[in-house]
Amino acid sequence: MLPAKLHTIKGKAKFDELFKIAVKIKNKDCLALILSEAAQKETNPGAVCTIFYAVAVSKKTAKKAVIRNRIKRLLRESLKQLLKEEEVLFGKIGYIVLIWRWAPVSPGLIGLNVVKQSVKKILNNFQTSIANK
Repeated sequence: MLPAKLHTIKGKAKFDELFKIAVKIKNKDCLALILSEAAQKETNPGAVCTIFYAVAVSKKTAKKAVIRNRIKRLLRESLKQLLKEEEVLFGKIGYIVLIWRWAPVSPGLIGLNVVKQSVKKILNNFQTSIANK
């Protein structure tokens, strides 16, 4: 497996495309829009794999910006750690958008371990759904 890098998704057009054609996977904590990009990785075998990502927490979910920003930081950090620890989970992922669905009362009540477990479950669900096809 080649090393992979994370880059943020830029532009409204790419988000619109993702919301139309991406696979939607959800659990109680998070919704993920995942688009497989196996062709991109096969055409350039010697290059570093690039995974584009975005994280979002709506104002309806968490009224306070402090809480929204903390959850977004935790989502980004969980993606980075999972990419280092278990790169196999990102095998066929080209684009991933994570949307958090609940918020704690205060920012200190949510930790990295909770967010990381939720993201890991979503990535596992995506890999099993691809394996079943």
